[in-house]
Amino acid sequence: MTLWAENVRFLLWKGGVNRENWVRTAASWFGCTVARAAAILDGSTEPEPAEARPFFEATGEDDQSFPYVRLAEATGNTILGENIRCLVGSLEHGRRQEMCAYLGMHRSTLARWASGTSRPSRAKQL
Repeated sequence: MTLWAENVRFLLWKGGVNRENWVRTAASWFGCTVARAAAILDGSTEPEPAEARPFFEATGEDDQSFPYVRLAEATGNTILGENIRCLVGSLEHGRRQEMCAYLGMHRSTLARWASGTSRPSRAKQL
C-alpha cells in the first residue's frame, strides 16, 4: 500500500466515515470517479496533481508533507490503540473484567493498552 493510500484511509477512519462510504467520500475529495478513488485507496495508483489539489482543499492537509509522513504516527495515534480504546470504551460496566478473564490477562494490562501507555506485544496481537 502506498503512503498516499495509507494516509487517506487514516483520514477517512479518523473522520468516522463508515467503511462502506470510503470510496465515495474519497472520490468527492479528489474530484474523480469512484473507480479512480478505489484505485487510490487500494494503493495501485497515486492521485494526479489535478486530483491532489481538491483533496488538500477538502481535507485541509498540508500538501508539502502529506505524501511523505505517516499521519497515524505523526499524530501520535495508532490504529491498534484507537481500536482498543473504542472496544474498551464500548464495554458495559463489569464487562472489562470478563473480557480480561477470557483473554487471560490482568485488567491493569487492558487499562494500559486503552490509555496508550503500553502496547500489546506482537505475540499477543496474534
